[in-house]
Amino acid sequence: MADLMAEDHWEDLILPASFGGVPLDVLEISADRGRVLDISETPHRDGATSIQDLGGKTRIDRLRLIFCRLKGELRNEYWDRYKRVVGYKDQGEPQVFVHPLQGQYLARIMDWQESASAEPRSCVMVDCTLVEEVFGSQVYEPGAGAPPLAGLADVQQACNLMASYEPATADLAGEIKDTVTGWTSEGQVFARDLNLSLAKLQRKLDDAIDQYELATDIKRWPTYRAIQNVRATVTRAAIVVRSTTPRQITFTTAAPLPLRLIAVKLYGAKQAQVRYEELLRLNKVRNPMRVPAGTVLHAQAPTVDRQATSRAVA
Repeated sequence: MADLMAEDHWEDLILPASFGGVPLDVLEISADRGRVLDISETPHRDGATSIQDLGGKTRIDRLRLIFCRLKGELRNEYWDRYKRVVGYKDQGEPQVFVHPLQGQYLARIMDWQESASAEPRSCVMVDCTLVEEVFGSQVYEPGAGAPPLAGLADVQQACNLMASYEPATADLAGEIKDTVTGWTSEGQVFARDLNLSLAKLQRKLDDAIDQYELATDIKRWPTYRAIQNVRATVTRAAIVVRSTTPRQITFTTAAPLPLRLIAVKLYGAKQAQVRYEELLRLNKVRNPMRVPAGTVLHAQAPTVDRQATSRAVA
């Protein structure tokens, strides 16, 4: 920090940003902007046999901030800015982050390391990580040349074909059909549970390929293709279900409140009754009339419109 202060006109080199309306002085910023790829590989064959693009990764920005009195500022103005940002961090609420270069988005503070120095100038240096918050389900539409999204009938047909080529997979085919049926007939399925269920089926299909040594036996290529077809069809069926699947969140109550009031604060008065019953199903609440402070609750993520106007439960 002393080396930084020794530079002439260092204040002219900072990048302007803001978090929750609080001005930030950014010294450095780096970001993760990758994509999520589903890569399938086949034993004893070099390279990936299938790569599916599942969309962009969560946006993550890593910032080095400095809170220091700048020219023209009042003596404690920088300290007030620091305390306001720390308050947002401690509350755990998403705030609008205005990026120095790339617009703005809703973000939460994840990592936070700070150090302070009194010489040559009283300053606080902070290294923090901001994570973008996106509400609502992502809907994956098939592009040009992409296979269509699949339904239960497609999964059943693919499983029947697999079992006809390899009768030993009949039990696995039945399990897959029952699982996919459950996705669509057992009410709401949360995205996390759906992803875990899909990963379990994909793992069992991959194990079947290894067990029957299909990848290295050219004579059994049709069976190999049939199992890979089941894997692809189940994945596309999961995409259809995921597009309408509610995302589950967790939050901690900061003050004792009735569960019904929590539902109003999260979802609004119109949805309060339905959401109140949902909160009861998702949580073991001993006394709905008074949920103690510090209680961790599970809930369906609010819709985009409601989230934009609501605040976290206080």
